[in-house]
Amino acid sequence: MKKLLSILLCCVLLSGCVVIAQPQDTAPADTAKQTDASESTEAQTDPTEELVAFTVYTPDENLIGFIATEVTASRESALDALIAAGVMNEGIAVNTVELDGKLLKLDLNSAFADLINQLGTTGERMVMGSLVNTYLSAYQAETVLITVDGQILESGHVIYDFPISFME
Repeated sequence: MKKLLSILLCCVLLSGCVVIAQPQDTAPADTAKQTDASESTEAQTDPTEELVAFTVYTPDENLIGFIATEVTASRESALDALIAAGVMNEGIAVNTVELDGKLLKLDLNSAFADLINQLGTTGERMVMGSLVNTYLSAYQAETVLITVDGQILESGHVIYDFPISFME
């Protein structure tokens, strides 16, 4: 299971990196010729899609720690990597991301709260740790405040009304 998740994560991230990286590897004049207009415009006008090196964290098979996988991808693909690894469910989406100094404010949709509320203590810790650690790495922040649809996230175990640091 661990190997399958790792292989799947690597395949998804690598395939995404190749598609994103192609316009950047070509001269601007060649880019317009080799890609359709929407891809060329999107690559040129959205600086948030730049490729960065960061670490994706997934639970180990014993659910006592995290497996760190180094990737080079857009910051926006961090959630996609967690979904591909099976840590998050399809349908979970980021509403907003705001970096305020070293505090990252991450607002997710209600599908994330649904997932968290279905988990036991260990599962919740693994999902939250994977999310927090991955986003801290991607945005080079020190803490992350997670909300759901602009509201404080509450599970059966924790009220997340505080910024969270890197989780071991």
